[in-house]
Amino acid sequence: MKIKAGIFALLLLVVNHAHAMRWYSPNTGHWLSRDPIEEKGGVCLYGMVDNDPVNFVDAIGLKKLTKTEGEAAIRRGLSLLETACDAGCKDDGKTCCTPDQCKTESKALIDALVAAWNRNYGRGMYSDNGGDSVGGFMCWDWANVFEDALAKLKPKCVSFSAGVAEAPAEKGADGKMHVPVHWYLKVYACKREKNAFRVNFDDGFFDGTDTSHPGKFPPKGNRYKETSPDGMDRHLGSLWWERAP
Repeated sequence: MKIKAGIFALLLLVVNHAHAMRWYSPNTGHWLSRDPIEEKGGVCLYGMVDNDPVNFVDAIGLKKLTKTEGEAAIRRGLSLLETACDAGCKDDGKTCCTPDQCKTESKALIDALVAAWNRNYGRGMYSDNGGDSVGGFMCWDWANVFEDALAKLKPKCVSFSAGVAEAPAEKGADGKMHVPVHWYLKVYACKREKNAFRVNFDDGFFDGTDTSHPGKFPPKGNRYKETSPDGMDRHLGSLWWERAP
């Protein structure tokens, strides 16, 4: 019996990985035990695991974008902007730019966002281990970083502004009720501020993979709902991020 138990323990160590309070299987892409952090109907027993299992599936566990992954994810947003340019801009002189002019500017816009990402990633005041930050910054900081980058670019074919979404209040690790928020940057082709001509850019933490999202954001069916940013503070950590030159 002891031999069998020893063999099982050895296999557990060889095949899987121990992450603090629970085990993760890279072969199956799943945790071997439930995570009580913010789990619906559960209690927050500890706060050291990054991923949030509420209405979110993190297939590989603890997913956050690296600096290189983030740059690639931002660049994937170019095709979304080009699609928005085709939909929102016209060649008849009734919009501020033609589709081609909007697409040309979109390339410069993406370059500006990538430069801002690379310039600031890793400079933040937060530790990514055990928190919601990416590259040392929270989502509201990245919204500041991206908005500053486009403000310096002064685009003529798009308009942009910060966006924020809230989720229903839930009990946090401190036992108090908190309202989860997510900040991002909204960009509209040819300054036509409708979801059909919109692309959103964030820090990638929302889904752990992408930094660019087309149309309405957060997507329909998500627990987060877009709200007005008026009067909401998003300046924490702002002294740590570097503005566009």
